[in-house]
Amino acid sequence: MTRLILVGGFLGAGKTTLLARSAQILTDRGYRVGVITNDQGQNLVDTAVIHQQGVSVSEIAGGCFCCRFTDLQETIQKLEDSIQPDIILAEPVGSCTDLMATVIRPFLKYYGDELVVSPLTILFDPTRKLDPSLSDIAYLYEKQISEADIIAISKSDLLDEGRLDDELVKTATKYPSSKVIQISAQSGDGLEEWLDACLSQSTAGNHVIDVDYDIYAKAEADLGWLNGRGVILSDMQFDPRIVLKSILDQINKTCQSTNASIAHVKAHLKHDNYELKASLIQTGGDILWDKLPQAKSILSIEFIVNARVTTTPEILQDMITSSFQTVASSNRFMVDFHSLECFSPLPPEPVYHIAIEDI
Repeated sequence: MTRLILVGGFLGAGKTTLLARSAQILTDRGYRVGVITNDQGQNLVDTAVIHQQGVSVSEIAGGCFCCRFTDLQETIQKLEDSIQPDIILAEPVGSCTDLMATVIRPFLKYYGDELVVSPLTILFDPTRKLDPSLSDIAYLYEKQISEADIIAISKSDLLDEGRLDDELVKTATKYPSSKVIQISAQSGDGLEEWLDACLSQSTAGNHVIDVDYDIYAKAEADLGWLNGRGVILSDMQFDPRIVLKSILDQINKTCQSTNASIAHVKAHLKHDNYELKASLIQTGGDILWDKLPQAKSILSIEFIVNARVTTTPEILQDMITSSFQTVASSNRFMVDFHSLECFSPLPPEPVYHIAIEDI
């Protein structure tokens, strides 16, 4: 049977980097692998990054897996029909929680004879500092971690040994019924251990949590969501690494000046086989580079940008487009957005909600 490995975690925790690296490892082990990405909107950096690896990837847009459960099941079926995957890696929207009751347990109840569901992994990034004034988002963040079968402390390469040991002990103490491990998708540390656990075990689906859906909905709606796609053009050659850094620095500066909290801003730039990916996970934070190739001089490059920021959709759209234009005007290039959507998500309405006593 096909094995489903579901990896959740807050925006910017490193889910896409983990899935991309894991897909390559599993392919090298001889498995057929499919990946499913998920978002409230279309034009995802995640999908572009994984597709560039040559992995079979499908995208579910317009809502989280819980609200698009039928789409998720149909997408799994299409992957099974097309590539007969041994393993499907799937990442829900980074603001999604209550996955046990709304995704895992429905699969166990209705599709248990067709799928093996691995333990639910939630990535926890201890380097992130949540804005203390955003209590609804902090509530959501906590709920995500509390339902995990496996809590994976991500970006462990960014922590010194003492800090990492402290985080492992503290997390294991706070969540004694979850397995706690450390991983780094960048360095590869811990990935083999995590994959072995996912491949050798299945979830019992017992970590069902109580979620206040009013707070959950408000936490998601506190964020403006933007997905855009376009091209950067110039009549003079430019280094796309410098351009991307300048754009993200300008977005960061704009958010700081307006007291807007960045949950996640990420961008993917591509020219033929040359690609870059970088992100911000908090206002005032450093740029994190997932793909930073050697310098290259070009005249054009395609881009995808995804932004999740605590502001209104209208203000967010102006923030992002004006940041692009500010950098463009000072560097003599032109930005053409081919598509741009900006919105706040609707309240979550899961297709299923299955408590422990219902199985």
